Amino acid sequence: MNIYMNIRLVNQEEMREAADLADSIFRDSEQISMAEGFPFLFSALHSQSVGAFENGRLVAFMGLLPSVIRIGPARLAVYSLGSVCTHPESRGQGIAGELFAAARGQVARSGGSLLLVSGGRSLYTRAGCRPFGSLRRYALGGVAPLQADESAGGYRLRPYERGDLPAMSRLAAARRSAFEQSPWDLGSLIDARAYASCLKLRHETWIAEKVGELAAFIVAAVPDPAVTSTRFPRLIEWAGEPEAAARLLAGLTAQLELAEFQAAVPFYETGLHEALRSFPSEESRNEGTLLVTDAQLLLRQLRPYLDEQSGSRLGERLGVRETGEGGVRLTLPGLPDLLLSVDDWMELLFNPDAMVRIAPAQWQEELRSVFPLPFPYTAGLNYI
Repeated sequence: MNIYMNIRLVNQEEMREAADLADSIFRDSEQISMAEGFPFLFSALHSQSVGAFENGRLVAFMGLLPSVIRIGPARLAVYSLGSVCTHPESRGQGIAGELFAAARGQVARSGGSLLLVSGGRSLYTRAGCRPFGSLRRYALGGVAPLQADESAGGYRLRPYERGDLPAMSRLAAARRSAFEQSPWDLGSLIDARAYASCLKLRHETWIAEKVGELAAFIVAAVPDPAVTSTRFPRLIEWAGEPEAAARLLAGLTAQLELAEFQAAVPFYETGLHEALRSFPSEESRNEGTLLVTDAQLLLRQLRPYLDEQSGSRLGERLGVRETGEGGVRLTLPGLPDLLLSVDDWMELLFNPDAMVRIAPAQWQEELRSVFPLPFPYTAGLNYI
């Protein structure tokens, strides 16, 4: 490491320089600036992003943004890491590793239990980041087998208006598992189109009403006639009644005459799975990789959910100790300790097919009501 290199938090007045560096790596002339697509990340008021400065000049950047993910009554302190870039002239000096260490230190100091990473390079996997979760990707393009007209089911389908945001926020808050979003968050993130802008797509947001009440909304990434994109349209975010959301998806696909459209649905969204069952689909992982930065803190933050789901104060009884290299030792009174590698730990937490393979029968009986965790889709509006 260059002795003149300084790694620290990026100040607000330096964020424009950070966005310019990210734009030079990730954007072309058809795309909006990273600062516009990720307004919270490129703001020192919201983010805790770190940078490497050489003689006062920013040469590398690692975006780090805190958020809260709600799982039932539990609130998880989660950090998202992305927009990682190094100036070409400064590569090969180990800067990314130093930045990642600084980011992890910032997460630890700020009480984060999970770190979402948009990539899966060896820098992250060596530290314990792993692919995670289980979802099903539905293909809705072409001729939809689900009736798409707005009269079906008694729903009225229409584009959203600004006045819909409070009701949309209430639907979003009613989800069992989701990033927390205020009306301000929803409006800002819909306008920002973070993931869609990476794909050279635009947002299309639609509402389903029934008897004058908001029943569901969807935010979709769809083709933008002003730019050329080779990426397929997809569902970004939804909330509300699953049947209404499915009508919105089919209606939007039909109205825009989309030859292909993908909806990624986490395993626990059983209502939407049922509503989309007639469409072809395939199993997949969640987007990016994930690191449990503090296993004990994660269980403490999960305690309200664990107690509610188990009905037996499991959150108070279940203990965990980290064993090195990302592995853990789980403890429960009356049971032999359960020793898990980093891969098995991540599978137990997030994969519905893992418990039978990983845990003995007594442990399965204790844990099947709480694991895998119903974790939200990570390439939604809060994507970093």
